[in-house]
Amino acid sequence: MFVWRDQDQGTVLSVAKDRVADFNSSAGSYNSAEGDSLDLSGLFADMSVTDGVSAETVINVDDSSGYTVFKIKVDGVLLGNNLEIRLTDVAKTDLMASYDASSTSEADFLQHLIDNSLLQIS
Repeated sequence: MFVWRDQDQGTVLSVAKDRVADFNSSAGSYNSAEGDSLDLSGLFADMSVTDGVSAETVINVDDSSGYTVFKIKVDGVLLGNNLEIRLTDVAKTDLMASYDASSTSEADFLQHLIDNSLLQIS
């Protein structure tokens, strides 16, 4: 389990950036059976982030760079994210086999992560 707390955030002008090099891939390739999870609950303790829909307002997930990057607006920052978590060599399709950019909403993707214990937000 990878855990972030409130003090792990940066600012909009100085975004805190973390890299997870072995998310469910300690043997060298992605394997969901390893059971890794991103625990962001400490970041949202004072917010009403409880499901994919509410998480979508503060988390954007992008994998256009070849890595999956969680861009997080801790404390609901309106101007931009203040924390980025990059999962090295992990694509959205690794996290959700049925992921399709044209038909899967961000809220549905986040809810899938929550339902499958890949993401903890509360």
